[in-house]
Amino acid sequence: MKAEEFWYRYQAGERNFCNLSLREFDLSQRNLRNANLWRANLSDTDCKETILAGADLRSAVLENADLSQADLSGANLRGANLIAAQLDDTIFRAAIYDCTTQFPAETGPWQAHAYYIGPSANLANAQLSHARLEGADLAEATLSNADLQSSSLFGACLKQAQLMGANLQQANLSEVDLRSTNLKGADLTHTDLSYADLHKANLMGANLTGAELQGTNLQQALYDETTQFPEDFDPQSSGMLWIGPGACLWHADLSGACLAGADLSGAVLMGANLTQADLWGANLTQADLSGANLSQAMLWGTCLEETDLRNAILTETSLQGVDLTPAILNNADAEQIAVG
Repeated sequence: MKAEEFWYRYQAGERNFCNLSLREFDLSQRNLRNANLWRANLSDTDCKETILAGADLRSAVLENADLSQADLSGANLRGANLIAAQLDDTIFRAAIYDCTTQFPAETGPWQAHAYYIGPSANLANAQLSHARLEGADLAEATLSNADLQSSSLFGACLKQAQLMGANLQQANLSEVDLRSTNLKGADLTHTDLSYADLHKANLMGANLTGAELQGTNLQQALYDETTQFPEDFDPQSSGMLWIGPGACLWHADLSGACLAGADLSGAVLMGANLTQADLWGANLTQADLSGANLSQAMLWGTCLEETDLRNAILTETSLQGVDLTPAILNNADAEQIAVG
C-alpha cells in the first residue's frame, strides 16, 4: 500500500489498518484520530505534527519514526516499539503504556502525562473511557473514581484493586479477575460481568442495574441496602454477604474486607475472620464478635458500645481512638490488648 492509498481509505471512513506496513510513509500533519494501527509497521515514518489521538498503536513498530509535536492523546501504546523515535514536544496526555512499551530513553514526558498500566499502578481519576485493556495486569492498582466507561478489560486481572466510585458503565469485564476488589460505589450499569470472578469483592453502594451476570462468581461478595442489582436477581442465592444492622455473618471470612463506616450494629460476627479488615469508623454497637479474629484489623474510631469481644483475637489490632470501656471483654482479652 502506498501513502496516497492509505490516506484515501482513511478519509473514506476506514479505520482498521492493523498489521499493515506504513514504513517510511510521509504522514506529517495528517489527522489519523482513532486509527487502528495495531501491529502496524511505522518505522522511519514521518509523523511530525500528526494527530494520532485515540489511535490503537498496540504492538506497533515506531522505531526511528519522527513523532515530533505529534498528538498521541489517549493513544494506546501497550507493547509499542518507539526505540530511537523522535519525541520532541510530543503530546502524551492520557495515552496508555505498559512494561512492554519500548521508549527511546528511560525517562521522558510520557511518565508525567501518560497512564502506566501495570500492577499497583496509580490510576485514580484516570480518563480511560473506551480504552482497550484486554488481558492487562492491574492487580492491586488504584482506580478510584476512574472513568472506564465502555472500556474493554476482557480477561484482565484486577485482583485486590481499588475501584471505589469508578465509572464502569457498559464496560466489558467478562472473565476478569476481581477477587477481593473494592467496587464500593462503582457504577456498573449495563456492564458485562459474565464469567468474572468477584469472590469477596466489595459491592456496597454499587449500581449493577442491567449488568450481565451469567456465570459470575459472587461468592462472599459484600453488598448493602444501597447496592442495586438487575431485575429479579437474588444476591443471597449467589452466596453474597449482606452488610448492615443485625447482619448474620457467623464464621464469615471477611479477611481484608473494607468495612470502613459500615453499620454493623447488632450484627452476629461470632467466630468471623476479620484479619486485616478495615473497620475504621464502623458501628459495632451490640454486635457479637465473640471468638472473632481481628488480628491486624483497623478499628480506629470504631464504636464498640456493648460489643461482645469475649475470646476475640486482637493481636496487633489498631485501636487508636477506640473506647473499650463499654465493650464486653474477659481478662485474657484485656491482657492481650495491653500487649498488642
